[in-house]
Order: sequence, then C-alpha cells, then structure tokens
Amino acid sequence: MNKIINIGVMGCAAIAKRSVIPAILALPECFKLVAVASRNVDKAKEFADRFGCEAVAGYDTLLQRQDIEAIYMPLPTGFHKKWLNEALSKGKHVYAEKSIAMNYIDADQMVENAKQFDVALMEGFMFQYHSQHQVVFEILKSGEIGEVRHFASKFGFPHLNPVISGMIIRLVAVHCWTLRLCCSICSFYSQEIHSK
Repeated sequence: MNKIINIGVMGCAAIAKRSVIPAILALPECFKLVAVASRNVDKAKEFADRFGCEAVAGYDTLLQRQDIEAIYMPLPTGFHKKWLNEALSKGKHVYAEKSIAMNYIDADQMVENAKQFDVALMEGFMFQYHSQHQVVFEILKSGEIGEVRHFASKFGFPHLNPVISGMIIRLVAVHCWTLRLCCSICSFYSQEIHSK
C-alpha cells in the first residue's frame, strides 16, 4: 500500500478550483487534501466548503502545519520566490504552477533549497504529458514525416495586464510553452541519437 500524501493548497486560483484540486480528490489512495490557504479567509472557506477540507487564513499558517507534507502552489509567478522557498525550507514538497520563477537565479535557488531540505520540487507544465505529445513522438520515431530540420511554434493570449508584483511576466508566460515543447523535441532526438 502506498503512503498517502497530505496536501495543502496555497492560494485559491481558478486552475486549482477547476483542475488540480479535483485531480487530488480523484486519487484518495495517493493524496489527502488537508487545507486550502488564502490571504482572504472568506475565499479559503469557500474552497474548503466546496472541497471538504480546512480553511486556513494566510500562507504562513499553512506552512506551519505539521500535518501537511506537500504544497500545491497556484500563486502568480511573482509570489513564488518568497513562498516557494519558505515551503521548501519548512520541509514541504512543492508542486508550483508555471512559470516557477521570474529568472534563472531565482529558479536555481529554488532547486538548491529543494536539494538542501531533501524535498521534491516540480513545475506544473502539465501540457507536456498530454497524450497528443506521445502521438507526435511516435510519428517522429516512425520517420513518417522524415527528419525534423526546423521547429517553429507560436502561442499567445489576449492582451493581459503583464505586471505582477512589479515584474514583467508576459514574455515568460507566453513563450514558456513553446520553449518547453522545443526542448522536448530536441531531447527526443538526443535520446534517439544516444540510443543508436
């Protein structure tokens, strides 16, 4: 029997409500949703009532809890540096929505903290696990379309307010998917080359 991981959710974002919390609840043999935290206690209570867990006022309070082993963090990227590092330093595993950091230096520090405190850290790039990507890799592997010599992609959003916590994130938000897909394609070819 697998150990059940107790999860706390840091923030009441739409993606948490729509996708991730229902996914956590769909796997009771793996996860237990213990609490949802928000800076606004009424919002936390709304989520707690909906999903059958405890409401917590404030992120610090959530991180102090000894009954929570892992944090799901759907906070805006501009809040990750502070709260993600706090969670890691408290010995909590963290699954954070993309983009995990505003820059390389912050991301590197997060990785170092995860190593130092011996906890898992993962960025929520769920799209890469979609079955359509497996189909693409199978087509590439079969040689059906020949060798890929050029890769180009575009991804966009309607005009959004690009400032969160005084930082510009639009470039990161829009281009992270295309860069990640490009890396996946390149690593596929690298694995193929190394396996021959």
